[in-house]
Amino acid sequence: MPRVTVHVGADFQISRTPVTRTAFAAYAADTGFAPEGGCWTLTSKGWRQDPDASWMSPGFDQTDAHPVTCVSYKDAQNYAAWLSRETGVAVRLPTEAEWRLAAGETAFWDQPESICVFGNVNDITAKNKVAKAAEPCTDGYMFTSPVGSFAENPNGLFDVIGNVWEWTSDCHRGRYDALPADAGPSDGDDCDAYALRGHSWTDAPGPVRLETRLPLPPDARQAIAGFRLVRATAP
Repeated sequence: MPRVTVHVGADFQISRTPVTRTAFAAYAADTGFAPEGGCWTLTSKGWRQDPDASWMSPGFDQTDAHPVTCVSYKDAQNYAAWLSRETGVAVRLPTEAEWRLAAGETAFWDQPESICVFGNVNDITAKNKVAKAAEPCTDGYMFTSPVGSFAENPNGLFDVIGNVWEWTSDCHRGRYDALPADAGPSDGDDCDAYALRGHSWTDAPGPVRLETRLPLPPDARQAIAGFRLVRATAP
């Protein structure tokens, strides 16, 4: 709140899926990326900071086709800068407005239980894993799922709901009217938390909404957080 109008005036392209472990591994190998501090992971006693966890070991099994997790805002920014240098194509994190426009203006599932067609959430199979309730649908995955495993949204994107929360370039300042009206990034040295969008494998289907925002510090690494990228202008 409050509801505001934002004008996205510049063309942009957005990746159809979150960045995968395969893609991130190329960056890690080339730069010698070796994160310190561990990652927040889900254990039998709830969420804990595991000093040994990382994008390579987020506390559950993944394949290279799964979205990379346990990456911070700073990690995502560094990856985007590296990929821009490697390819000669400028890419970056989306702003909240760009992410929201690409995700769709309204929910594209008719009933809460229909969300399992479009995303990996805390379904009935995973009931009591994190949430104490779940909608009566089954998405087939206890934790993350390979990107593109579910139906695409009306704009041709996969995993905009569920799987991993996605970092944006906007500082989370609480109110929507604190965001730039021209859809530019809201950041700065005084930013204590950045906004993530899209929910994750931990979230029960009923409360999952495209409008939800999750604030996290820029150096936070969690097993529910990943990212996708945008290209600033169409070719």
